Amino acid sequence: MRNSFAHSTAEVHLSDPPHRERLQASIALAQRNLLWSPMQLILRKYIDEEGDASQAKNDPELEGFVLLITILVAFLETGSRTVSPLQPSLTMTLETGITQRAQGGVSAR
Repeated sequence: MRNSFAHSTAEVHLSDPPHRERLQASIALAQRNLLWSPMQLILRKYIDEEGDASQAKNDPELEGFVLLITILVAFLETGSRTVSPLQPSLTMTLETGITQRAQGGVSAR
């Protein structure tokens, strides 16, 4: 979808047919998330404060897209903070050759 917008020379909206259909299923799933309603209230308040300057007034699908992306980013941020990096079970250097990582995290040759 990004390419459709990036390479278009005409004005493109999320409510245009090819984009609207692509988003509908994802937005329907995101609407079941507990974050949707409170975030929708915040977004609508912001849109109302922006008045006619808000792009969301001209593109009705934009609200759903913004909420979908916000929820996805929240999930990614949460996941990145709760997952620890993978540690390889083997390492190899020219000096020591292959070293196997012991169960407790201490290297053993």
